[in-house]
Amino acid sequence: MICFHDYVMQSPGQAQGLLLEILAFVQHRFPDAVPRLYHGLPSFFYGRHDIINIGAHKDHFAFYVGYDLVRYLKETYPGFRYTKGTIGIFYHEPFPFPVLEDICNRIEMMYGDEKPLTDETGTL
Repeated sequence: MICFHDYVMQSPGQAQGLLLEILAFVQHRFPDAVPRLYHGLPSFFYGRHDIINIGAHKDHFAFYVGYDLVRYLKETYPGFRYTKGTIGIFYHEPFPFPVLEDICNRIEMMYGDEKPLTDETGTL
């Protein structure tokens, strides 16, 4: 999580520990994904796709996963805060790791057949 250290340290204090857990969870699920800051947020790239961005805001985490996945999430998990391409989870609520697992499963179904890129390819 070296490339995310500064972002985590600048995040709200109540979010920092859990943010590290979330980033480690996603990194573990997608070990071939390239972690990097993208639009100022911790992001993971797989193939040519930005598969997930994770933001820690004033009072919530935001997972930027795209419109299609948000449509599925709204139907499956209606109790969360949504925008066009994000799901928001407030800090004061217990973090729903099963929902994050489902998000990762859906991402894997969408992009799992692609070959990952690495920083050495020069194509990122």
